[in-house]
Amino acid sequence: MTNRLLKILGSGLSLILPEICHSCRKGSAEHPYPICRRCRAEIFSSPSCPLSASGHITGIWSCRPYSGALRECIRQFKYRGSKRMTALFSDLLNSYALENGFEYGAADVIVPVPLHPSKLRERGYNQAGLIADILTGTLAAPVLHRALLKIKATCPQMGLTREMRLENLKGSFAVVDKTRLTGKTVLLTDDVMTTGATLETCADELLRAGAAEVKAFTLARVI
Repeated sequence: MTNRLLKILGSGLSLILPEICHSCRKGSAEHPYPICRRCRAEIFSSPSCPLSASGHITGIWSCRPYSGALRECIRQFKYRGSKRMTALFSDLLNSYALENGFEYGAADVIVPVPLHPSKLRERGYNQAGLIADILTGTLAAPVLHRALLKIKATCPQMGLTREMRLENLKGSFAVVDKTRLTGKTVLLTDDVMTTGATLETCADELLRAGAAEVKAFTLARVI
């Protein structure tokens, strides 16, 4: 059977059989999200995270705790190429803004936490960059996708303490064009805040490059 015929058959089956929820793998996905109604309800009904700060970062906003259905959605988005999750994350972001009267602190520019080129080639996209693209419509602030680069590949952070993560990340980020950051309030974006080591390391580099202030936004936070 040719690949073309297989694709045709696959497309036909997708019209007949409901798409399985990308989160729980039990319910049927409901357009426009690739997740079921139950997982959606769990995500949107869970309490939002309180505003926090860390070191050089004056404000850190996170939509929800990193758990349950949202945790699985982020994992699908980050590791399994489910870019369709951006519709869910966009609505979650808008819901969070309404709940908290949140305008993201009037940032001048948005800077996503970068991936090392080898990781970017492997994944095909930077999840933090896609989150930044969602935010730009709310903030009316430009996204500087290449203002901050990851110049050194680092070991996986999972299982490391905050101190170990900070040590692991030393010298791994660099600012390319300082003129675009000088005197600016920068909003860093990432998918998940665990210990805050990555955000803190990026913020330190941005401030050294002349940024006036650094804030941060993540979809979820480990609490």
